[in-house]
Parts: sequence; structure tokens; C-alpha cells
Amino acid sequence: STVLQPRFIPNFSLVLDYYEIRIDNVIAAVTAQVAANNCVDGPGLNASACATLTRSKVDNPVTPADDKFLLVDFIQSSINYAKRNVRGLDFTTNYRFDTEEMLGRNWGRFSHTLNGSWLIEQKNFNNIDNPADYTELSSTLYYPRVRMTSTLAWQTPHEPLRVTWTADWQTAQDIVQMRDFVNNADQREARYANTENFVRNDLSARYQVRDNLAVTATVQNVFDAEQARWLGAAVYSNFDPFGRRYSISLNYRPW
Repeated sequence: STVLQPRFIPNFSLVLDYYEIRIDNVIAAVTAQVAANNCVDGPGLNASACATLTRSKVDNPVTPADDKFLLVDFIQSSINYAKRNVRGLDFTTNYRFDTEEMLGRNWGRFSHTLNGSWLIEQKNFNNIDNPADYTELSSTLYYPRVRMTSTLAWQTPHEPLRVTWTADWQTAQDIVQMRDFVNNADQREARYANTENFVRNDLSARYQVRDNLAVTATVQNVFDAEQARWLGAAVYSNFDPFGRRYSISLNYRPW
């Protein structure tokens, strides 16, 4: 962990936290889809995952498709994974600017905070029979390479009023990784291989009516940002699935 407070930037601080996490002998309960993915996703078959699945051995002549190897049964159980490796860098910046102190004019006080994380790698070693077999998740769906939240607050000269603008930004995530896309470039246009960068903006105003009562009005997702349309009907929770919305809240302390 490192904290920087440069003298040439008054009221500014930067905090950096590097982390590296390794979990061995992971045991997890998985769904049929996850078991099917783990069975065949690696360079070789994952025996422990494949053992939970039963596939059809014959073709049903009534159906037009070839039914051989279709999944017909699944044993719900826990699977032994080899390990999980995660490395990244968390960062936080804080800056405060008092207009009366710095400019001699009372236009209020501004404060800015940036909190984020850079995911360097997230490797899932799913095949206990092959310790070298792993799936790299960083930069794929749900795992943006960089995600950060910017918060800019203005304490107005009229002291009871505070306005805050928050932006939640994340880098594009791969739907299809380029190393796989080149093997079948006709599956989609190249621009649809990732989600594109995503940002959600929120705006709120808080008014301190009196010492024990405050009113806050908020507009979430001001610009009605939505996940990439080419993701289809599936909803990914790290994007905003709800669109623009409004709220008013009261904070009252009786004593």
C-alpha cells in the first residue's frame, strides 16, 4: 500500500493498493451449464466436470437434429477446482478545492474522489487433473479490466445545499476474445466482439432543512445508459438494467 500527498498539489492525495490473492483446493457447487462449460473449455476434457453429465448415446430418428451427445442428465454436486489466482491494483484519489481560500471568492467548496480497480489478471484453474489448464476472466463479461467511480461534490455558498455528480465507468468487456474470433470471423462484425465502454451518471442534491432533517433528490442514470444491444435479452448486473429513475428521500433524526 502506498499513499502519496505531493506538496505541489495542495489538498490532494493518492492511495495505491496492490493485491495478489491465491486460493488453493477450491470446492464449489455448480450449475449444469457451468459443468458443461468446464467439461470442454480447456485444452483437454475436465474429467471431474464431465463426470457430472450424462449425454445421449443414440440418435432419435423422430427429431430432425442429431441427438447424439445431447445432455440428458446432470448430477448436482460440488466440483473440486485446482485454484484461483487474482491480481490487481486498487486506487483512490481525493482532492478538495475551497474557492474562498484559493481564489478569494466564496463560490463554495469542491471535493472530488476517484475510487477504482485495475484487474491485472483473474485466472480460474478449473481442472484439478491438469494444473496448467486455466481460464482467464479479466476483460470478459462481468470482469472489466478497469472500473472506477468518480464523485464530484459542490458545497454551495448557501451552506445547506450540496450537489453531487457521480459517474460509474468501466472498460469494454470481451464477448468473444479476438484469439477465438479469428477462427470464425463470420460469426459477427468485429465491432460487436465487445460491449464497448460503459458509464452511468447520477446527479443528486441534498438540502439540510435543519439540524435533524435533510431532503435528498436523486436522478440515477441521468442519460439513460444501457448495456450494448448486441448482448441480446440477457441482463448483466454490472451494467444498469433499470434505465433512468428518480427518488426523493428524507433523513430525520428525532434525537
